[in-house]
Amino acid sequence: MLGNRGLIVAILILISCFGIISADAAGPVVGVVNVDRIRAESKAARSIEDQANRLRQKYQDEIAKIEDRLRKQSALSASGSNPTVSDGGFENQHKNLQALARFRKRQWERAVAQANAKLESKLSGIVARIAKLKGLLI
Repeated sequence: MLGNRGLIVAILILISCFGIISADAAGPVVGVVNVDRIRAESKAARSIEDQANRLRQKYQDEIAKIEDRLRKQSALSASGSNPTVSDGGFENQHKNLQALARFRKRQWERAVAQANAKLESKLSGIVARIAKLKGLLI
């Protein structure tokens, strides 16, 4: 429970808040944009996510096929059927695979970053147009 002093302080705060609000009512109007919700619900953001997932899967499949081929070559090498793998070729192929995996990861990250930057740019333009129409400050 608020005592008399607490009640007076609360009333003064309310009066000062209403005074500020009414004094500013003729001035600038501020709006809030829930960008996280827009990103979560927009078709464009979902499309970017879907495309990113498909591209990641494509790259993972590519790497998995090469890994599988290297495993088979390694198994043949262990049985002595594939001498090219045992003379250092396997290590080079494995290093090349690792380099390819890093390259594909950078490609994927770059593609996702570019798509998200484009979405952010479009979103900023839309927010700016809405703010101008409604007389909001951004």
